[in-house]
Amino acid sequence: MKFRIKDVRFYMLDCRTRIPFQFGIANMTWAPMLVARVTIEVGGQSTSTGASADLLVPKWFDKTPELSFRQNIEDLVASARNAAAAIMADQGTNADAFEHWHRLYRTRYAGLAADANTGLVAGFGVALIERAVIDAVCRAGGLSFHEAMRGGALGLDAGRIHAELEDWDVRGTLADKPASVIRARHTVGLADPLRTAHIGAEDRLRDGLPQSLEENIETYGLECFKIKVAGDLEADLSRLTEISGIIGARAPHALITIDGNEQFADPDDLVLLLERLESSEEGRFLLANLHLIEQPLPRSITFDTAATAAIGQMNARAPVIIDESDSGIESFHLAVERGYRGVSVKNCKGVFRSFLKLGLCERLARESGERFVLSAEDLTNLAILPLQQDLCSVASLGISHVERNGHHYFPGLEHLPGRDADQALRDHPSLYRRYGDDGVALAIRGGNIRLDSLDVPGFGDRGTPTFDEYVPLEDWRYEAQR
Repeated sequence: MKFRIKDVRFYMLDCRTRIPFQFGIANMTWAPMLVARVTIEVGGQSTSTGASADLLVPKWFDKTPELSFRQNIEDLVASARNAAAAIMADQGTNADAFEHWHRLYRTRYAGLAADANTGLVAGFGVALIERAVIDAVCRAGGLSFHEAMRGGALGLDAGRIHAELEDWDVRGTLADKPASVIRARHTVGLADPLRTAHIGAEDRLRDGLPQSLEENIETYGLECFKIKVAGDLEADLSRLTEISGIIGARAPHALITIDGNEQFADPDDLVLLLERLESSEEGRFLLANLHLIEQPLPRSITFDTAATAAIGQMNARAPVIIDESDSGIESFHLAVERGYRGVSVKNCKGVFRSFLKLGLCERLARESGERFVLSAEDLTNLAILPLQQDLCSVASLGISHVERNGHHYFPGLEHLPGRDADQALRDHPSLYRRYGDDGVALAIRGGNIRLDSLDVPGFGDRGTPTFDEYVPLEDWRYEAQR
């Protein structure tokens, strides 16, 4: 389906946490959500509008210590504006979604410094526009995301990006239908309470949602977990041992991943941590159920030969994958050359990029006989657009579990206008549930998230946001929200 870009607009929503989210060097209690609306013209006559959104998470896209939260957020807003300006400058082009994405990607990455911070920030705006365009195409064709991807309506041509994928066709890889259920992988953040008994009266939340790790396992029936570590040997060992004991007693067949969060400047420190885990029953349980290790090294040394010498030792425990170092379309190639065995997929890094990685993993596995991992990770995805579009991507990619933490750190759908939250519950009764007096939150039952309602025309949703209740970006001010 070929079309022209007619209009791009942005809006903001204010989102506040119920539990502070600590990851790496950041402790987040608030962040704005940026919403994009793109209008396309198909066949010179009809128009279609699509939308996308992402939380502007500070200290992930760019972890430069000298930058404030405000500067991080303003840089991401600028990335979106620059991407919009670039695609609007190209609005006379009649092309399919993949061609529009590729042209925008090349424009925004041209001349950029070759570092992960710059690439991730620039890629944020590209990916935000890309998803809104995909939504508009799906709506114009009356297609679900899976139908559009599998049927060729989005125009994905992997060989144009990676020569080794010239004979790979996503349409021959994807299943007839997307997954209808996926396992939720619960993040255990660095500041999260582990045991209910340890939550003081002054810190106890009474919002009807679980707070401790114990309560989350009991409430949601969780069996998959992502544990963040801080790079402090003794503190990490103590916390991992306690977490493993809690999980082992309640989910004996658990799947566990470790997120290094770029905290190990010396990779031998992580090797030692894994060795020390062998000394206790709880530690051995964690190692026996360890599925992967995510981004242990700082992005600045992820591909340094000297630093990656220890990656092979870690791979002997579980595949080591990159995340923050996945800043461009060539990053995964370099990672594989340095010994990594997988990569995270996130919509904030790009939908087409995720499916290109699927092709690369399949080819690498076929040629080497080794396993290469695509892991679905979360950047505190919130409903409606970020959450549902990300789940659509993961369901089509065929990944069996996904990190989900927005429902834990943020209070349900409270960041949305009430009628949007109520409509989401009506349209997706198996994806959301009521809690408390009138709250709406993600539904996780038996550790699973049901995805049936997402396979509808549009990118994960039939409806459209209530734009008249969102703040136009030009009227939004950082000071007013803080």
